[in-house]
Amino acid sequence: MATPDFKKLASQLTRDQFAAEWPYQFLAGLQVLARPRTQHRTVDFAAVVGQKHLLETEAAAPIERPSPMVFVIRKVSPAFPQMITVGRTANNDLILTDFQVSKFHAFFREISDGLLLADAGSRNGTFVNDEPLVSKGKPVPVAVGAKVAFGKLRFTLLDCKRCWEFLRRDVAEG
Repeated sequence: MATPDFKKLASQLTRDQFAAEWPYQFLAGLQVLARPRTQHRTVDFAAVVGQKHLLETEAAAPIERPSPMVFVIRKVSPAFPQMITVGRTANNDLILTDFQVSKFHAFFREISDGLLLADAGSRNGTFVNDEPLVSKGKPVPVAVGAKVAFGKLRFTLLDCKRCWEFLRRDVAEG
């Protein structure tokens, strides 16, 4: 399933139309994804719409302004039906192709009044509001507006209407 170009959708749809079409929570941030210095066969570097990758070498050209990164939190893979998996490989529901993200890094669980997040034993950690989650520990609640990090990737948890506003702000500033 191809990742939609949420930036384009936000520019074409009203806030209510966007919310009706994408009634999910999102992870949103302004950053670049980092590639490893050497080739790792498990890293999928397929371009995700609206994202730039940074090769971590002295020869890498500086990127003046990070791209907006938006990921919808929803179940897309039939594996592990009770959780929304996060990791760098294609068998996850939410794919973060940064080399500091583990193959299976973390997972969300949907509950009646929001989301829970747990670290799946990742190497570089999962954080909520700058607090590290216990590796393979009990899932913790995450609320809209929470700061969520997977390794060095930093996001804010947004509802669909706030995600539309985030994307529209970036379009206006871009």
